[in-house]
Amino acid sequence: MVSDSESEGQGSGAAPIESLYEQDFLAIREECRRTGVLFTDPEFLPREEFLRERSKQHTNDIVWLRPSELSRPELPILVSNKNEGFDIKPGLDSWFVPAFSAIADSTALLNHVIPPDQGFSQHEQYAGIFHFRFWFGRWIEIVIDDLLPCRKGLLIYMKSASQVEFWPALLEKAYAKAKGTYELLNSWLPIDACIELTGGCPERVRDISKLLNGDKRQVDRLFMDILRANQNGNIPVVSCHPRDSANQGEQAEARRLGLEPRYVYRVTQVADLGQGRQIVRVKNCSGWTEPQWAGSWSPDSTTWANVTDSTRRELDGEAFHDGGFWIGFQDFLKYFDTIDFCHINTDLDREVVFNGRWEVALNAGGVQKGDWANYARNPQCFIQLRSPNRADPDGLCSAVISMMQRRQPASKVKGVNKVGFRVYQVDREAEELTSQFFSYRRNDGKHKAVAKTPTWQDGRETGVRVRLPAGKYCIIPSTYDVDKEGDFILRVHIEQFGEEEEESDTDTLVTESRTILDRSSPIYGGSTMGRGAQLYGRTPRGRTTPLYGSRLQLEQVAPQGSEGSYTSNH
Repeated sequence: MVSDSESEGQGSGAAPIESLYEQDFLAIREECRRTGVLFTDPEFLPREEFLRERSKQHTNDIVWLRPSELSRPELPILVSNKNEGFDIKPGLDSWFVPAFSAIADSTALLNHVIPPDQGFSQHEQYAGIFHFRFWFGRWIEIVIDDLLPCRKGLLIYMKSASQVEFWPALLEKAYAKAKGTYELLNSWLPIDACIELTGGCPERVRDISKLLNGDKRQVDRLFMDILRANQNGNIPVVSCHPRDSANQGEQAEARRLGLEPRYVYRVTQVADLGQGRQIVRVKNCSGWTEPQWAGSWSPDSTTWANVTDSTRRELDGEAFHDGGFWIGFQDFLKYFDTIDFCHINTDLDREVVFNGRWEVALNAGGVQKGDWANYARNPQCFIQLRSPNRADPDGLCSAVISMMQRRQPASKVKGVNKVGFRVYQVDREAEELTSQFFSYRRNDGKHKAVAKTPTWQDGRETGVRVRLPAGKYCIIPSTYDVDKEGDFILRVHIEQFGEEEEESDTDTLVTESRTILDRSSPIYGGSTMGRGAQLYGRTPRGRTTPLYGSRLQLEQVAPQGSEGSYTSNH
């Protein structure tokens, strides 16, 4: 993932990962081994106050035990070598199970979130202390002890199917510490955990069933988006529409076929068998039962009749025991309502990140109608799109733009401001857009936004997928009202489809506009001497950018803290 410093071309080294409460894992472990005392976390003590409310009725029966006490006579294991992905028994809340199972399926993710420099053996320097990493606007390391809440000798929350594997329970405890308590883990969204455990860029696609009655090209594009996401190791999570009077019959039909509309499913494989035969493999990440899909492309369906045995073996080979099932893409669109993508691949694709802040009388220009002078004060983020999708009928470039702001302290989904952004196509030499650029009208339609968020709303995160011609673009994030302060993180996940269409004067894909200007300078208003209205401004050297990194903070670090949850307005 590209950091803000890399975006500015000021360095290529990875920033050090900071620790919650400044707890240094290595230093604490060394001290524990020196003294011979197992670690007990002073910031998250084994007390009733950190449990879920519904667990407190059994307070007298709950004891906090270490894994070695639970796995006797065998030695506990942090991550089993036989881990096959979704080897987890959901506990009381399962919104983070899709993310846990995605991590289990990826060695790279597993080793980043659960560093391999720890374990239960003396060789692994066991001292009762473990550390995990979460993304809350930037990567945070969280240290915990391994005391786990148990009742009658069994874990009461998340657990592995293996009696000796403990990473799910310990990762859940670290997550609870990040949120504050186990109780505060309740009722978030599956995409929240996907973002916070991978640092991925979110994209939400709603009302996918409506595509069945629309342009077939949109159906094909969505299928290719899901196929590409799956091939690149990104995480697609799907869910059904909440029950209402209009869809009761459809949900009853889905249940008869083996789907449970209350559950969340994760896409694990996608296949195009030709002749319009598009299938998707999904697995249940929420249920306490395993409904057996009985619709199209179910194990005994006649739709497999024209599929060769070798193809069938190839499709089912790696996924035979993953708890998933194949479903035809038409049924997939019919019974599911929303897809949440978490784009985590930056080996093939590219991602640029702007960490910024709106400040009163500086760059909090708002988006009021016709107020171009204030609007031009907003941060301006320039990107290059240079890799069109040759397989797309229109040959356009694709990118996902997502903006996150701080969360209101009393809400899991509300942000502190109404926010959104617009995207403008600009000339290659553009460095800054002046108020004249936005007020100028040309017959060719230039200077109008080519993409934008549907509304300016107070959700935690808002975003859009854009499909645009190759070229240079300016993204302008703003609050709805003028002079509203707040932090934001703007991320652009740029999909790469092979060779880039044009070369750039620089290797970087992103530059930052220098919009803090001397208001008395004629550059700000635009000189009209000899060449008409000045539509592009030039940056005086030595100026600073309003996109400096005022990072989102955890609540435990700052009262106005924020976790990287996701509420889209799509």
